[in-house]
Amino acid sequence: MLREHWGKMLGGVALAAIAAWIVVRQVRGPELAATAVERADAVQTVLVSGRVLPPAEVELAARAEA
Repeated sequence: MLREHWGKMLGGVALAAIAAWIVVRQVRGPELAATAVERADAVQTVLVSGRVLPPAEVELAARAEA
């Protein structure tokens, strides 16, 4: 009797394996590329052109007594 149903059993096992693979892919989500974390200094360079203006003008005066 086992020999008569060998093809059906093999097809069922293959179908179950494919279904399990699909379920696992759905649960795990999409695969993403990853980069290893490593310690390094943060360096930032800013190149600009223009004039630097003070936020306000201030007058200074001095008094001297003799």
